[in-house]
This record gives sequence, C-alpha cells and structure tokens, in this order.
Amino acid sequence: MKNSNYPGAIALTYTTMFLEGALNVVLVVFMMTFSSNFGKDSAEIALLVSLKSLGTMFTLYLAGTLSDKFGRRDVMLVGVLFFIAFLLGFIFVQDFKALLFFSLLGGIGHGLTDSPGISLIFDAVKGNTGPAMSLVQVFFAGGAVIATLMASVFIKYTIPYQYFFAIFFVIAILLLLMTWKVRLPEISEPEFKVEAKSHIEKNPIKAMILLMVCILISASIHVIITTWTPTFAVDIKGMTEAQGVSILSAFQVGSVVGSFLLAYLLRRFEAPIFMIIYPLIASLFMVWFLFSDTQTLLFFTLFLIGCFQGIYFSFGINMGGMMYQKNSGAATGAIGTINMLGFSIMVSVSGWVVTHMGVHKLMVSVIFFAVVLSIVAMIFKKQFNQLKG
Repeated sequence: MKNSNYPGAIALTYTTMFLEGALNVVLVVFMMTFSSNFGKDSAEIALLVSLKSLGTMFTLYLAGTLSDKFGRRDVMLVGVLFFIAFLLGFIFVQDFKALLFFSLLGGIGHGLTDSPGISLIFDAVKGNTGPAMSLVQVFFAGGAVIATLMASVFIKYTIPYQYFFAIFFVIAILLLLMTWKVRLPEISEPEFKVEAKSHIEKNPIKAMILLMVCILISASIHVIITTWTPTFAVDIKGMTEAQGVSILSAFQVGSVVGSFLLAYLLRRFEAPIFMIIYPLIASLFMVWFLFSDTQTLLFFTLFLIGCFQGIYFSFGINMGGMMYQKNSGAATGAIGTINMLGFSIMVSVSGWVVTHMGVHKLMVSVIFFAVVLSIVAMIFKKQFNQLKG
C-alpha cells in the first residue's frame, strides 16, 4: 500500500483473513461427511456451525474494544491459540459432543482475531481505506475458495478429514509466529478526515443501526448459500457430494473477483450506492441459479451471485469504521457481532426449514432477502447523506 508505512501489519491482516475464511467454511463443506461419520442428521450437524458462530458473536465486540484499549497484538495472539485448539480437537477427537465444544473454541478464536486484525487497516493505512478494506474480502474469500476446493478433493478420494485440519494447523502455527514478530502501528487517532466527502460530524447512531440491519440480512443470505448449496445440488439437482461442494467454490471465487472490482470502484464512487444495487443484481442471478439444470450453469450463476453478494460484509466494515474512526476496533467488532448473530440464527432456522419444508424453498427465500436488503440500504444511504450535511 502506497499510503502505509506498515506493510507487515497489512500482510498480517490479510493472512489472518485467509485463515479465517478457510476455517469459516470447513464445518460447512464437511457437513455431509460428519453426518455420515457420526450418524447425525443435518440439523444436528448444523449445531457445529451454530456453536462456532456463537463463539465468534460473543467475542467480536469484546475483542475490538480490548484491542482499542490495550493493542491489537495480544488479543490476536490469544485468538490464534484458540484456533489452534479448535484444529487439534478436530484432528484427534472422535466424540461428537466434544467436537461441539471445540467448535465453540474455534468461534472464539475467530472473534478474537477478526476485529483487531481488520482494525489494523485503519491503523496502518492513511487516507481512503476503502480499497484496502475491499482486499480483506479477497483474502477471506480466497481462504474459503482454497478450503472448499481442497475439501472437494478430500471427499472425492475419501481422504480422512483429519488431514485437512492438520494442514491448516500448520498455517495457524505460522500465523502465530507472524503475529508475534511483525511490526504493528500505533492505534490510530484520526481527525475524521478520511476524505472531505466522507467527513462525519453528527451522531451516526441511526445510520449505524440501519447498517447493522443490512449486515444482518446479508449474513442470512450468506448462510443460506454457503451452508445449503451442496445439499441443494445433491438433493434437487441430482449431483454427487463432491460436485456439490465444488459448486460452492464458485460463490467464493465470485467474492474474490467482486472484491477486486469493488476496490477499483470505491476509488471513484461512494459505497452506499453499491449497497443498494448489488443485492438486486444478485437476486436476478439467483433466479437463474434456481432454474439452472447443469453443473456448468450452476457454477456460473453462483459465481455471479458471489461477485455481487459475497462481498457485502466489507461494506459494513468500511462504513462502520468510517463513522466511528476513533473506535474502529469497537465498530468493527459491533458489525462483526451482528454478522455472526445473523449467521447463528439463520444456521439454526435454515436447518429447521430444510428438515420440514425442503432445501428448494429455503434457496428461493434468498431472492426475498436480497430485495429487502436493497430497500434497507436505500434508507441507510439517505441517513448517511444527512450525516455528511
């Protein structure tokens, strides 16, 4: 980054996001494998995902606040240690109830590394943080892409999932060393001068609430797509488990491509306009996805959905940090907490819907959520413009 003297800190953020992205999907991509190994149905296996989400939700805001007061490094080091415990649990433990506990530890690790890691961008980058923040999504989605593709290979060739977790255990050890050694900037004390056009002077609480609603809805969409696409592909489209998992990677690849595109666009336009337009575009591609009948079309349409919807969380982080720059860790934590709240609720609700109503109806609901998201984003944009005066 040309406007930063701390490339190591930025690299630490992106490496952390890569590992988070990979571990964020690992329980999802192995859901059917876990179901077979432990003799549990989809709703029971979804508890693994739910508990991991709960662990994240209850630590994100706390981690952000603590890192604002005491520094980013120590909080992140503890978070990586929790990640390591999570990975060791899934490598060596075969009891399902014990794995529920290790899933919770993994969620805590995510929460403790996420808010401080993202806040490093606000500390290290001077001026417009939009492009740098968009690349956070590139690495997060990139980790998810690689993890998803790796998992599809493991499933196809019936390689024990424990070896998958062992690979990311090694990466977590490397991240621990990186967090310990890299030079970090002082916590930023901005003067609310990100850009003249984004100068915030009034109380942004109303806008922040609307932004949180946007993130809550976006999280619901994200959960439905990333959790149930493999099941949809297998049960509705008649594909194999490995094919279903590989199709899911299209969404993550689309998120990476969409993040690069968004980083370019945010150099020229303000984020709120894309918060309105992107969900509407994604809803149209979702209709196409539902009617697709080949693996190629499913992959292509899900890729396009990822381009426009998979990056929505970065809007929340960037806008929240802009409105609360002096407490960027707490703001990032608050946005992340709402995101994980939506994730936790929808994982449980969607499991019930799939069991009692079917996965097809659940996927159709994405179109409704996307339209509602666009409407709420319009209200947020109006409120945000009033803040600027």
